[in-house]
Amino acid sequence: MEDGPERRDLLAKRAAITSRIEQNLLKLTDSTEPQPAAALHSDLHEISMKRLEAAWKIEYTDPASNTDRLHRHLTESYENWTKAEGFYAPYFAVFQSSGHGKSRLLKELCTSRQIPHLYICFRPAQSSGYPLRTRDIADFLTRDPSQNKWDAFLRAVLFLFCDVTKHESDSGIAYGMWENYKDTTKSLEAMICTSAKNLLESSGIVSLDHLGPSPFLFVIDEARELVTATDKFGLSCFRMLRRGLSTYGMGIFAILMDTLASIANFTPTVENDPSLRLTGKNNLLPPFHLVVTVDMFSEPPAPLGADQIRKELEPHNLVTKGRILWASTVLGRKRASRSNNVSTDKQLLDETDLHDWKFIVELAAVKLLGGQIQWYADSLSRVAALSVLSARAQVSIAPTSDSSALSVGSHLGTCVSISECQDAVFSMYPSEPAVAAGAFHVVWAHPDPKLRQKESMNNYAKLLSHLQTSLVQGIVDAGQCGELVARLLLNIAWDFCVESVEKFYSMISLEDFLNNLIGSERLDRAKKALDDKTILGAQLCFTHFIPISYVPNEQDLIKLMSRGAAAICQRNQV
Repeated sequence: MEDGPERRDLLAKRAAITSRIEQNLLKLTDSTEPQPAAALHSDLHEISMKRLEAAWKIEYTDPASNTDRLHRHLTESYENWTKAEGFYAPYFAVFQSSGHGKSRLLKELCTSRQIPHLYICFRPAQSSGYPLRTRDIADFLTRDPSQNKWDAFLRAVLFLFCDVTKHESDSGIAYGMWENYKDTTKSLEAMICTSAKNLLESSGIVSLDHLGPSPFLFVIDEARELVTATDKFGLSCFRMLRRGLSTYGMGIFAILMDTLASIANFTPTVENDPSLRLTGKNNLLPPFHLVVTVDMFSEPPAPLGADQIRKELEPHNLVTKGRILWASTVLGRKRASRSNNVSTDKQLLDETDLHDWKFIVELAAVKLLGGQIQWYADSLSRVAALSVLSARAQVSIAPTSDSSALSVGSHLGTCVSISECQDAVFSMYPSEPAVAAGAFHVVWAHPDPKLRQKESMNNYAKLLSHLQTSLVQGIVDAGQCGELVARLLLNIAWDFCVESVEKFYSMISLEDFLNNLIGSERLDRAKKALDDKTILGAQLCFTHFIPISYVPNEQDLIKLMSRGAAAICQRNQV
């Protein structure tokens, strides 16, 4: 489509609005070429793996009843598949950002509800995540994939399950028999693959109707590889799996888990899915994204005074705020280092020190950048740059843009809603002290204190360049641009007050903050106009902004301060 006068006028206005960002922020830097940002610890991958493995084994807590809600979703989805017409295959996707506990949630669902299942993880072998790749099965299915191979694999698993459980109709008893077999059998993966190879030339399906209302569940973790692995004709492993599942009626179901950038890859629209167009079965079971694990280890604060706020801003309390990954990683490290694990979770978390906190901050920084352990400001992608800014200033990314889904898929954004057609992901960055500190660390990671301010402003300039381009292209909402600029400037002023991760959650006097925000000369003029100068000694702490939908009272604001958050009130709120 050609750019008409109206289109050109719109682009010109948008560019004029967004240029204010550069005008305000580039004044803080110079034209010197930026130097490479400091790398994080080289052993971060190894340390993180050990802690995540230990964290996987800690006692599971579920105050938000995630297992109940997921079980209801599974039950309703299975009933819709078996009783309703028009559904293409018995599966749905679980979609949420990294660190919210999706894998552990599925494990607890199957264990607590005694659901017979097979867990398969397609995580890349070099990934820093946990659980590890189910190597034998994942390699067998994705190397030279074919529909016959996937069909044979499904039959091999179900044949083995029926043989082990002797067609037991009580799903609880069948679950116990199957779990005992999995625990006591060596090389189970290799056995399944060998059986599947022997079944490649055969056909047919295995009936599991005897299981009744509880199906045999295939749990597919890190399922994005199924989308990218294809045969010579371009048919993906995901579509091969769906075709194999669709031939079964009762007794079998699959759950696909990932932080995949586009949920539509697993639940595409009819227009984008040739399988749905050909069969006439255009309904797909809805995804599940309501994995709520925020502040699970954080105790609700009582009415707070100044001393209590300072305690809330100490490392042992900060790690409990936000997604479960931060606290569980600390717990995993503490438990892994002790032979006697009689201490409670709270006792172990209370031992969190600055060393633990700095590791969590670096882990958050790596995840914000999509897994980059070393980076140059010039090398950051647009989505990484927007994520670093959003984690503290709440940049509004358009839900229909790829950047919104990518922020959830690879950059710690949280999915709060998915459109009915799965073509729009509504994402945001809730209040997470570790993520805000990680965003700060990305910008201020230069090891030389003498160069840190200068290099951090160069880094900010690169981030803002991405933001300006995104505003012009409509990837970021250009509404309330002035408010966004104000939040960015306030964040930078805070950064100049602290300049290090160690001091990031310190209490700062209003006078010190204003001195960094407007400069000493303007502050001196403002002081002369003040009748009561004691207000300048007031203490504050805000490292990031979050939107709120209520009218806050004094205690609400204190609670926000106790996690280093400032409120973005609703427009025209009084």
